[in-house]
Amino acid sequence: MRAAFPDAILIRPAIMFGTDDGLLTPLADLLRRFPVFGLFGHGRTKLQPVHVEDVAEAIVCAMTRALHAPCYELGGPKTYTYRSLVETISRQIGKRRVLVPLPFALWRPLAWS
Repeated sequence: MRAAFPDAILIRPAIMFGTDDGLLTPLADLLRRFPVFGLFGHGRTKLQPVHVEDVAEAIVCAMTRALHAPCYELGGPKTYTYRSLVETISRQIGKRRVLVPLPFALWRPLAWS
């Protein structure tokens, strides 16, 4: 990317959340529907979700300032394990769920089914 567009400002957000997002909303929906929930990698994967409005604000700041960093890595203020994020969402929606650790080796067959 840098070779093709040397003057570009790169913005690399972590997974984003907000209204009707692709992270918290689907997780909450799954946790509402199923009493057992699989945690790939035993839920140890780390996430640093960032709110979509914070990303939008960062883009505006990057575009309007005279000095630009070549790349902005955007993450939220808190790092979660996937397990802790699922547990937090479960509490917020009032659902106690059985969390089952699953090896990553099961991910590929499930993703393609």
